[in-house]
Amino acid sequence: MMATLNVRQSLRFPSSAVRRWEEDATLDERIEAAEIIAELAARAGLSKRAQAAMIVNAYYESKLNQDIVQPGVSVPGIGLFQLTSSDYTPHEGGYARGHRVRKGTRQQRTDPVHNTMYMLYEVLDTSFGFRFLRADKAGASAGDLAYIFAQDIERCACCGDSHPGGVRKENRYSAGCSPKDKAAADRRDAAASLFPSLATGGSSIRLPPQTSSAAGKPRDVSMRDGWSYRQWPDGTI
Repeated sequence: MMATLNVRQSLRFPSSAVRRWEEDATLDERIEAAEIIAELAARAGLSKRAQAAMIVNAYYESKLNQDIVQPGVSVPGIGLFQLTSSDYTPHEGGYARGHRVRKGTRQQRTDPVHNTMYMLYEVLDTSFGFRFLRADKAGASAGDLAYIFAQDIERCACCGDSHPGGVRKENRYSAGCSPKDKAAADRRDAAASLFPSLATGGSSIRLPPQTSSAAGKPRDVSMRDGWSYRQWPDGTI
């Protein structure tokens, strides 16, 4: 088990957002939800930077309100990471090891533990976790990890293409966005303000623009702490 991020000391919410929150979920309830994400991610072997990256994405998905239901759509996202009712794991283009994890009932998806465990399953037991785990091991910053999580695990609209097994796969929900990865870039940039104590932590890993080509041979990049990762000419890892 990795060390657990101290959420109460490190997480800083925008004051303008906090003033609007008391109606549906209190500040303390949101912090408790973030603590659950950090604890479960630490038990799964993820660094504090990766824990923060997951919290950043949950903040963008639900503002860390475990009971929130996406309005105005026929198949709404529910809970911290806005799980829909579509049980699509293993995903087309990806693979899963062992038993298949279900997203669960509406009630289960409002459970922060169940919601977070499903996302950790996506990270640890499908090919969509390939880049995230490799970047975490290489010492990537919380911002870069938030960007990768948005693209490969959340696979959200305007987050850009995903990379199951490190191979680029088009995200049709990002086709009309400009830039294509705007939502993922917003999460990357927000990590520094939500977690200022981690803003200078980790290593900077250059992430490729969505229009780049991955042609050519990869190279092995060594980090100062002894980890290494494989990087393609366009910066994909």
